[in-house]
Amino acid sequence: MSRGVSRREAIATIGITAATGGCLRPELGEPNSPNASEATDDTVPPTRTDPPAVEDPWTFRGRAGMATPPTLAGELLFVGSVDNSLYALDAASGEQRWSFDVGSEPRLVRVAGDEVFVTTSREVYGLDVGSGEERFHADVGANLSRPVVTDDTIYAADDSTFYALDRSDGSEQWSFRGKGTLGYGAAERDGIIVTTDQGDVDRLPNDVSTVYGLDTESGEVLWETPVENDALISEVAFGDGVATVAGRYGLVAGFDAETGAVVWEHSVEKSGNHPQTPITARGRVYFTVGATTYALEQDTGAVVWEARGGGSDVRHRDGRIYVAPNGLIVLGYDADDGRTLFEQQLDPRMETRPPAISSAAIYYVDGGVQAVPRDNEVQAQ
Repeated sequence: MSRGVSRREAIATIGITAATGGCLRPELGEPNSPNASEATDDTVPPTRTDPPAVEDPWTFRGRAGMATPPTLAGELLFVGSVDNSLYALDAASGEQRWSFDVGSEPRLVRVAGDEVFVTTSREVYGLDVGSGEERFHADVGANLSRPVVTDDTIYAADDSTFYALDRSDGSEQWSFRGKGTLGYGAAERDGIIVTTDQGDVDRLPNDVSTVYGLDTESGEVLWETPVENDALISEVAFGDGVATVAGRYGLVAGFDAETGAVVWEHSVEKSGNHPQTPITARGRVYFTVGATTYALEQDTGAVVWEARGGGSDVRHRDGRIYVAPNGLIVLGYDADDGRTLFEQQLDPRMETRPPAISSAAIYYVDGGVQAVPRDNEVQAQ
């Protein structure tokens, strides 16, 4: 499944240090994990070095608009563009380090160790973090989901099949076929990968979705739990043994990761919007629905607080919950009580995509990429 001829477009001659160390779980803060995360204080990827200082705001435009949220890993920022390229930028200055043409529009980026992984609608590429050189290319299937990267495996699903791919070369290790429509994401912990099947989309909300716990080595179904009258469409957020998933029709639920038992369920008023992908941090579950951001207790699902101002997937950093309710402003809430701590005015062209956040800066997509030092945050009155 490897390809001999690289599409690599340009490689900078400046050498750089590998951006991350160790395995990177699917990040919430990036999408990281988007995505799922252990309950930690900061939902950002672990790195071997501190994030770079950003002295002044900078903007990178590239040749076209951006297709993915930004992904931060050490001194590099990665973003996919509608010009079919993945860009690696210097996180401090915005200078382009390298770019790589993946042949079609990138969908999501993951970074693990010295590799960066990027998916298109049907392909997965593994690239060297420092140079952008191609390590492998796998043509998997149609409508690929957001990938999960562990020490030796890449997990991804298309509409009907869940795949485990060898991280070194993209070769298929096993696959699992669901009952209905897969493809919305998963999370892995302790030998179990949890994923969802939203059932027959033509019949919802009158059909049954399913949450699966699969053995990471074999793909064997360890447990499956039906969920009636909702379509589970979010990525999975892990925390303290509970896997949290959100549905199209307002359900947010926690499942025991070892047994699949329903730990709690919570329904929200969706008002024409569905819950965005939840994250777990500080013993809580955070997510947005329309113009509202929620914090629930991770072990019970009880509402801790809700705040007016939602929008994109949430991010967490330094005890703050970040949301982008529209293309003009980003809000920061106190993760403990939901108080609005600050607001950041943005370029009017800003797209509503989850930002990447370090201790030094917030990185936004606005047709290009914009970095704003966090000491520029405007304190809320």
